[in-house]
Amino acid sequence: MVAGTVIEHLCSWVQEMAFGTVSWDYSKVPLNIGGRVCLLYSVFWGLLAILWVKRLQPAMEKSISKIPNRIGKPLTYALLAFFIIVSIISIAAVSRWMMRIDGVPANGNISMLLDRFFHNDFMEVIYNNMKIAG
Repeated sequence: MVAGTVIEHLCSWVQEMAFGTVSWDYSKVPLNIGGRVCLLYSVFWGLLAILWVKRLQPAMEKSISKIPNRIGKPLTYALLAFFIIVSIISIAAVSRWMMRIDGVPANGNISMLLDRFFHNDFMEVIYNNMKIAG
């Protein structure tokens, strides 16, 4: 419960400091801390942790242990690479979106590519709860 709450608070703070955006706001929910976290969702994090430790993780561990290392290791590296690439693209897309909102024109191939595939209408659908802080 505590770990989930701390991570949620940290992610909210980092997002606001790095991008000037807010994806969730619990300020209208009772027992909140700065609108970033609240007791209700902290309890949910705790329940999810119990479910994970008691049920999901053991089942996943049992299934994963059946995968031979010659398949499992490359699969793990491929999934890690995929996660890193998707994270970089997401950060770049949100950064470019904020620049477009601020009126900054595309100044290179990457910016133009981001503008083409991650245009404002698309980003507003994907990040429909995101608000610009301030």
